[in-house]
Amino acid sequence: MSSNDVGDLILHLATSNRSFLDFSSKLMPEEKYLLYTGLQRNNFKELNDLIKHRLNNSPNQTARNALGMFLCLMRLSISQNQIADLFGTNQVVISEAINTVAKLLDEELVLFYLRFKPTHLTRDEAIATHGSQFYNKIYDQRDDTLKITTDGSYL
Repeated sequence: MSSNDVGDLILHLATSNRSFLDFSSKLMPEEKYLLYTGLQRNNFKELNDLIKHRLNNSPNQTARNALGMFLCLMRLSISQNQIADLFGTNQVVISEAINTVAKLLDEELVLFYLRFKPTHLTRDEAIATHGSQFYNKIYDQRDDTLKITTDGSYL
């Protein structure tokens, strides 16, 4: 290979719009899944299966890459511009993907798997089943008052 060929190759690699990460590729090594997302390939697939039916593939990104972008942000705590560089795209695409995936995970994962459903427990049900006469007497509250006590255990 001549020095001109090497120079052309370097120029091509520097100016090509290839992505470093592509979670849509079956050739992506297991180690990269763990390194960039903190998940093993099968766990990534399970999470993707929860939301892929609501994500559309586009020329800019696939559903798997959108999830990968979101998980990279959460795991690596790097800027959207840095993530865009890893995926060979721009910051606007990253921002849209992250917002979309965050919303879908909130709806699909949190609401249905962590039991924070909007209809999980009504105010009246909470008062009826978890009301405390002891609390009412100590704090001089009416019986129809909803009382919530929290601590910092999970913060």
